[in-house]
Amino acid sequence: MIAFLLAPVMSFFSTRLYRQVLQSGIGRGFAYLFYLTILFSLLTVFLCQLLLQPLASNFMDWLIQVTPEMTLTQTGLNVPVKQPYFVDHPALGPLYLIDTTKNLDELMAEKGRAFVLIGKEHLIVRSGRRGEVRVFNLRDAMTQARTAGQPIRITKNLMLQLNQRFQALLVPVVLVFLAPLFFVWKLLIALFYSLIALLLNRFRKEKFRYGSLFTLACFAISPVTIFQAANVSIPEISFDLNFYFSFALTVLYLVYGMFVASRNVK
Repeated sequence: MIAFLLAPVMSFFSTRLYRQVLQSGIGRGFAYLFYLTILFSLLTVFLCQLLLQPLASNFMDWLIQVTPEMTLTQTGLNVPVKQPYFVDHPALGPLYLIDTTKNLDELMAEKGRAFVLIGKEHLIVRSGRRGEVRVFNLRDAMTQARTAGQPIRITKNLMLQLNQRFQALLVPVVLVFLAPLFFVWKLLIALFYSLIALLLNRFRKEKFRYGSLFTLACFAISPVTIFQAANVSIPEISFDLNFYFSFALTVLYLVYGMFVASRNVK
């Protein structure tokens, strides 16, 4: 069990590990990929807490500070600021424009670079690169305000509450998206290198089963995976992890496992 837990590090040098891997079935390969995914998830949580959340928190605090309170009534959106009200982030550039004096056609004709345009009855989201424009009608919310007999107020306190919910969901959402993606990514890579292991298997007198070769491929990709993790999490040691380097290193460990560590393994 300890050897399995330390396998990412032992995969750099342990002949015993590769010998055991070649005696294992395909299930150990899948279990190891799942274990790598768990380690990746822990690293993701750490990096989110260390890097992503502080950035997101600072951005949201700034956004709440510059965003005025709004009131949506049955007649449309009311914003108690001088308009047009333009918000420009120091690093990200133009973010949004509020102008409740313009109708939809006038907002659509707006030439500014703001991603979001907010009018009295409409909200427009523009994608600068793709050139796509999405229009959201506020009339349903206006109808709800009329039915309830009171306006919908977007206050600073409400913004703070939404920000707290956003901060609480940030890491889980990132994990839900990235963890399955990581597992599938490494599974496809392991399948690719298992085919190369099949070709190398032709040069052996005593052949290995495909299940053992697949498991060997899962462990042979560990060194590159660790280099990738270090490259992402420690910018000071950043280096070019191109395909040729990754391919050569992984094939080297396949050869090491099949022709050096595999002695006396059938």
